[in-house]
Amino acid sequence: MTILNLTYYNDFYQGSSPSKIRTTINLFSKKLAVWLSENSTGTVLINVRDGMTVLEQYDDMCNDHSQIALMKPVEYIFAHKKNNHIIPACAAYRSANGKKDTYYFSQIYVNKESGIKSLSDLKKNPGKFRIAYGNRFSTSSFLIPAAHLKRLNIHPFLHFKKSIFAGCQNLAAKAVYLGEADIGTGHEAVIKSLGETYADAEDKLVQLHREKIYTDPLVINKIPLPESISFNLIQKGLIEVVKDPEIRKSLSIFWRGMQGLSPVSHHSYQTVESAINDMHLKENDILY
Repeated sequence: MTILNLTYYNDFYQGSSPSKIRTTINLFSKKLAVWLSENSTGTVLINVRDGMTVLEQYDDMCNDHSQIALMKPVEYIFAHKKNNHIIPACAAYRSANGKKDTYYFSQIYVNKESGIKSLSDLKKNPGKFRIAYGNRFSTSSFLIPAAHLKRLNIHPFLHFKKSIFAGCQNLAAKAVYLGEADIGTGHEAVIKSLGETYADAEDKLVQLHREKIYTDPLVINKIPLPESISFNLIQKGLIEVVKDPEIRKSLSIFWRGMQGLSPVSHHSYQTVESAINDMHLKENDILY
């Protein structure tokens, strides 16, 4: 019998409960174990570890304790730098620009009442405006927009009268809507989501910039894999298992809007790696 360990982060920013997330991951893992058992030389069991913080999961994977992980892109890049046997296998298909793809968009947006019409307006007024980021682990609500500002010679913190981490991108959008901040960051659907609470959100909040990024990866650590289970076999199994509508629907609780899995490579996350390098960030700056 072969036992594989699977980990997931317990950042429940999608609004689901820890128990609901765990039920989702368990169902997915059981289906994957059955598929791997049917397509390898013996029985495979997948042990779903308790939900971890991003730092705990990073340490777990880097120290070869688990073979499969649902990770955040920023976390993956740092993990790969420390242990290059950690490689992305798949990313979730989501709806982007009205079609199914493995990318989505990060955006910088403003409250109309701020008077900001462009990023040039922002650059010309140091110390005048307030910015709300989501959280420091987030690719779309911190890393990518902050790196873009830095490339424009707009310091992502010091240029502003006030900069905050709101806790998540939904709270950042709410802060901008309520006038507690002038500029916000987050994935492209965050303003539409806010419209479910505030009907005029899409009129009041205006996008200034957006950038394409790949969705969160499902990664494999090749070091602790047994001989009978290869990277390619797990990757194929992941893609096949989520063709089941029940599994897709369940996983969409963890990855909102998830419509399937597609193979990806390290190159897919080059935008994230470049942003980390441009910001001169170390693992201690974000993960600890």
